[in-house]
Amino acid sequence: MTAAKYGAKLRQTLLSNQWSFLLIVVAILSIIAGAINPRYWWLGNITNLLGQISVLSLASCGATILIISGNFDISVGANIGLSTVVMAILMRNGLFPPLAAAIGVFISTLCGTSIGAASILFQAPSFIISLAAIGVFQGIALFITQGTIQTIYGQFETLGGAKIFSFIPLLFVIALAGYGVIHFILSHTQLGRSIYAIGNNPRAAYLAGININRRKLTFFAINGLFIGVASMLLLSRVGA
Repeated sequence: MTAAKYGAKLRQTLLSNQWSFLLIVVAILSIIAGAINPRYWWLGNITNLLGQISVLSLASCGATILIISGNFDISVGANIGLSTVVMAILMRNGLFPPLAAAIGVFISTLCGTSIGAASILFQAPSFIISLAAIGVFQGIALFITQGTIQTIYGQFETLGGAKIFSFIPLLFVIALAGYGVIHFILSHTQLGRSIYAIGNNPRAAYLAGININRRKLTFFAINGLFIGVASMLLLSRVGA
């Protein structure tokens, strides 16, 4: 095989593989950013970037399931705002921080499930339901805070500040674990197969014996759970 043919085959292999393509894009963007500002490659900046992307990464885990199944939830930001507010208020009032965080995650899961339930009940697209939910979640958060910022500096920062080998944020490791869970669900479980089946052809999935409504509730509950965990990490990281 000539060098030209080998190079063409290598390019085709890299570009046809989703993971390889994404890594190439990230590498190119990193090189450009490093060329513009050499401090981009500082270890402290890399650590900060890994911590920042952890929250978005976990939130996107749940969104992955919804999108593959043909559903949408655009109320993620409002859901995160509500659950973090609840966690912060409970901690400020003396509740054990892990318990307050668990309650916040439960509320986020409940909010996610309610969107799926409303979509089923009113037979409306989840996009429209989640659009309406933004106002509801933001209104509840504004009501219980009376428009004031809730801070918990020094009460729940251990998780957000922990590092492995002194430079890898624990938040990033948790986000990787979340990706591992989603990969396992999608690749090795009956639930994962139903996600692809419903997203590809809901009618065929129904005729195959899949309970579409029950699965839809499950999808939104999982999405809410991941949003709740992301909210917990965000609160631990910024303290407000």
